[in-house]
Amino acid sequence: MQDQYGSLESFFTGVLKIEAPSLELHVKGLKQAASSSPTFDDIKQRIRNICQFGPKEEDLDDLLDCNCLPVNCADGSLAWMSSEDDFAIDDRREYLELFRDKIDILRFSLEEVHEFKPFLMGLGLEYQYLSKLVVLNTSAEGGEMNELLTVNLRRKAYAICR
Repeated sequence: MQDQYGSLESFFTGVLKIEAPSLELHVKGLKQAASSSPTFDDIKQRIRNICQFGPKEEDLDDLLDCNCLPVNCADGSLAWMSSEDDFAIDDRREYLELFRDKIDILRFSLEEVHEFKPFLMGLGLEYQYLSKLVVLNTSAEGGEMNELLTVNLRRKAYAICR
């Protein structure tokens, strides 16, 4: 087949008139899929395809208002939202346990959140990560300074860090 048509690529694009995969083609496909009762697995695969091209913000402008993000709502329902909606992105297991059923959270596993990072960043969602939203404060009340414990801790820390 390669001899007759020159290459498989020319066969598919020339003879069969199949468009070569591109970032624009995948963005268009995701937008189209999201507009007509999308399936969770189909959307995830389309996002994977987009991530292969390392999209930048300007590449994903057409998706800003696209309801292509599956979000677990605080009330237990699943909603398709856009990057313009209000939800959090789980990037720490301990935070998910704390906030599950209290806030709307993107319905991707921790691994998928890392895998889809180019897509999520391209949509400008970096400030919706729970690690960016949560402020950790610690305090102790009624504590006493124990010089012996402090010296002991410093000695052990030094030994570990050598």
